[in-house]
Amino acid sequence: MKRKKILGLCLISVMLVLALAACSKSGGDSSLVGKWEYKLEGVSVMTYEFKSNGTCTVNISGEEASADYTVKDGKIVVEGEEMAYKIDGDTLTLTVEGLEVPLTKVK
Repeated sequence: MKRKKILGLCLISVMLVLALAACSKSGGDSSLVGKWEYKLEGVSVMTYEFKSNGTCTVNISGEEASADYTVKDGKIVVEGEEMAYKIDGDTLTLTVEGLEVPLTKVK
């Protein structure tokens, strides 16, 4: 259990650093627009909100940051950093350094 929490905290730290790398002016995937949530052990620990104007807000455990984003070649680009993504229904999967992070669309 302790190992899971440490792994979760590491994941959150990586996501916070790369969160802005998931957020720069949208290149046009309207299915990305909206609020997406990542839960760890049933608790919401991270949300991304992508807006149609090319901005996004990331909230990780109460810490919030905003940035611009673009979408290019199936990747979200922020400040030169790229993150692959895939949308399947209400699930957005971000791939960061080989690690897949599933987020669920908030309705």
